[in-house]
Amino acid sequence: MQYNLKLHQLSLMVSLGCTEEERAKLQKVLLDISLHFIEAPIGCMTDEISDTVCYATLTQGIHKFCENKSFKLIEHLTYQLFHFIKQQLPNIQSTVTITKFPPVNGLDHCTFTLSDHAI
Repeated sequence: MQYNLKLHQLSLMVSLGCTEEERAKLQKVLLDISLHFIEAPIGCMTDEISDTVCYATLTQGIHKFCENKSFKLIEHLTYQLFHFIKQQLPNIQSTVTITKFPPVNGLDHCTFTLSDHAI
């Protein structure tokens, strides 16, 4: 059996971009997180939030982590968020994807993914 919790399209406002001008204005990126449990979270049996990952707490922490930080690349932002999540949930394998909507003519969006689990 596989046990996965997926958080889709968490909207983050971040200072992101190659140039100072681009980073000067916060821009929206989307964060997707997949958490891969080796064993069933106890919450599967108990129906108690304290026995699983509280995604409200996790997402609040992610928002706070991004405050007052600046990133040039989505690769670096993804790396930093991946390691923040690993600090919060050290025994859970994770996949983290950032989606950016760059100011590039004809390009709708781009993504970068980092995982310690086979995707």
